[in-house]
Amino acid sequence: MRANFATEQGDAYNASEIDRSVASIALDKQFGSSLLWQTTLVYEDSNNTGEPFQFYLDRYDVSGSGGRLPTPTYDYDNMNVDNAYYKSETLLASTGFEWHLDDQWMLRYQLGFSRKDHSSNKAFADLLNAAGDYSGAIYNFAGRLDTFFTQAMLQATLSALGMKHELVAGLGLQRNKTQYSDFDYRADEFPGNIYEPEPYRVLHTPDFALNAARPEIVQRSAFVSDTVHFSERWQAIAGLRFTDYENKPDYQTRELSPTLALIYKPDLQTSLYASYVEGLEPGSRVADRYANAGEVLDATVSKQTEFGFKRQQDALDYSAAIFRIDRVNETDITRDADLYLTLDGLVQYQGAEMSAAYQFTRNLNMGLGATYLDATIEKTSSDSADLEGNTPGNAPEWQVVGTAQYSIPNIPSLSVHGAVRYFGDTYISDDNLLSVPGRTVVNAGFSYDFDMQGKAWTLVGNINNLFNEEYWASGGYTAGNIGEARNASLTLKVLL
Repeated sequence: MRANFATEQGDAYNASEIDRSVASIALDKQFGSSLLWQTTLVYEDSNNTGEPFQFYLDRYDVSGSGGRLPTPTYDYDNMNVDNAYYKSETLLASTGFEWHLDDQWMLRYQLGFSRKDHSSNKAFADLLNAAGDYSGAIYNFAGRLDTFFTQAMLQATLSALGMKHELVAGLGLQRNKTQYSDFDYRADEFPGNIYEPEPYRVLHTPDFALNAARPEIVQRSAFVSDTVHFSERWQAIAGLRFTDYENKPDYQTRELSPTLALIYKPDLQTSLYASYVEGLEPGSRVADRYANAGEVLDATVSKQTEFGFKRQQDALDYSAAIFRIDRVNETDITRDADLYLTLDGLVQYQGAEMSAAYQFTRNLNMGLGATYLDATIEKTSSDSADLEGNTPGNAPEWQVVGTAQYSIPNIPSLSVHGAVRYFGDTYISDDNLLSVPGRTVVNAGFSYDFDMQGKAWTLVGNINNLFNEEYWASGGYTAGNIGEARNASLTLKVLL
């Protein structure tokens, strides 16, 4: 039997103080030559205090502000409530086995449980204008999410009719149970400005007593796929997944989703492929800030088509692809001055992505990646006809990243790394009235592996936003966040 035990502790970013402790243990035991048993246990305890506001922009004076957000500032003390917090405890336990029945057949089984307990005394704010005024509010809640999951999967490698087949078939079950306290959203409790100190403090005592569990969400699945090797050059993948999704008592939906791919290898280093995938996306529960709070939106089906190639040749790896994704649009609609979250229209994401990495020397590797996205909202109803042809929120046209890693000569266990990331202008919401300007952020760090007292240790250090670029970041639909100021983190990991 072999046991791995890892511990990790990290802390703050921005003005937040994050006390986080993580412990994990992994065990495995080999029974003979054919059966491997594995189990994992992970526990995390986190307490985030002094977190900067997440700003909502539904009430922002777009026209009066000339379509611009306030100049960002990293004086976070002006944008948080000192005694606000978000606490969470997470436990994950899983076990399973891998049984090689013979040279052709293998059975895998996994059984697991996770629990997340969290409580919030968080502060949010509606950003109002380019002068930086906001209206703040405290949001209290507590919750418990229990997830039970199990999956059995049978794999086989067979030959038939002169072709090699890699078969996979399986069954899965997942049950989610949630409990919540009574949600308390204290609207418009305090005014403020992002350039001035925020004196507000929470004086009330939140009630975090959990109510009875809500009805379960149950997802059952069955899947089968076959990777067919017609020859050394041609392969095909055909698969089907059946999903039975039941969100008691709101609705139940069943969907049969195909996966298809064709792969051609002109040589051992190059692959050209075409693929088509459908997937079931569960409906979300509407948040309390909407007039239809608590409603569960219908599950939807997304579709993705992709064409691309990959090549690995000596020191150079590179790939490129074009793609299209169709998804049902989740958007805000105003009816009789009330805001509703609803499904309306179709979002089409069309784009291209490329990546390349080159090993310049034995010690130096550099990479470059880019994604171009042309996203539009189509097929809207009369309720949201004004969104037809718009760009969906949180869909930047360009994202680019350059990376480098350098191993220090004569110290093989020490390496330094860096990344430059560019995010293009991003609309906050589907109405395309307000956007977050593009930004370029540089990160750097190091990694050092060493042995001490017979244990393997890794020390990782990072500096985020090395040049302290001030920026706004999209924080989700109709939301925005002040960016992450220059900060450093140091993590020590050990395997026992």
